[in-house]
Amino acid sequence: MSEPLRTPTSRKGVRWARHRDQVDPQAIIKEYFGEFSARPAPDHELSPDPAWVDANIVSKTVPLLGTVTCHRLIIEPLREALGHFGQQGLGDTINPEATPAATTRA
Repeated sequence: MSEPLRTPTSRKGVRWARHRDQVDPQAIIKEYFGEFSARPAPDHELSPDPAWVDANIVSKTVPLLGTVTCHRLIIEPLREALGHFGQQGLGDTINPEATPAATTRA
């Protein structure tokens, strides 16, 4: 039996239809997290717009990992998720040394 077609709505009321896809369209991701320009950096990485970085990228302490640097809107969900791991006695399943560091170069 086929799953029904879902039609999610963005915060601005725009509807879109995707069947069997749990990934939001890029436009919705940009609406939520913001959009920035980026330039090539000498180290072959991308250098995002410094104003966007200043407004959106933060370093905060979260359970089990310590200090992380990521988008400001991710901090609380990350704290909650990792706190839940700790409450369930699963903290030893998280290895901060094996976790790739999120890097931002402005």
